[in-house]
Amino acid sequence: MPMSQLDVETLRAGSCPKAFRIMMWALVFFVPIPILNTFPDVVGWILFLIAIQMVPRLHRALGPMRLLAGFGLALWIGRTAAPTQELYLILYLTTWAILMLFMWKTCGMIMEIAEAAKAASLAWSARWRRWLCLLPFFLFAVAANSGSHWPFMVTFLFMLAIACVLCLLMGLMADTSRMCALMGQTQPAGTDPAKTAS
Repeated sequence: MPMSQLDVETLRAGSCPKAFRIMMWALVFFVPIPILNTFPDVVGWILFLIAIQMVPRLHRALGPMRLLAGFGLALWIGRTAAPTQELYLILYLTTWAILMLFMWKTCGMIMEIAEAAKAASLAWSARWRRWLCLLPFFLFAVAANSGSHWPFMVTFLFMLAIACVLCLLMGLMADTSRMCALMGQTQPAGTDPAKTAS
């Protein structure tokens, strides 16, 4: 991506580490808990919007990400009023698709931030974790064609994959927050901020 998409001054601002910390905690509210009738992801979408508002000029990807978060919030409202279980399931799966697209864009943004900071380890981490966003849907497709017991398998594999992916993405947000904090400080030549933050 062109370097013009990244605002380095915003990256060095004190609000940047806070924004990524908020994004990290936002992911907690997407962890699927079957015993709840209504998942608390509404809090996660609101926290995403707050984080984006804190650094609106950081990267061009934040514009589409804001729209995705708003759409995710609208889907939550639709789920609470869904008249049938089938419609609820469709909206629920669409919510995860929106979340994974949101995180795909977030990882792409972090890759560029890491490259600007010469943080090779963080860039590599964002690159491979970005592809994890596709894992839940791959498992869903496999489980859906596994035979007569597929409803249980879909639920188990989908939720397990989501929990693992969310934990890894939370770690990436935490590493990015620490790196952004270090970006506001003077770094010795050749220092990898991601390694320094670890």
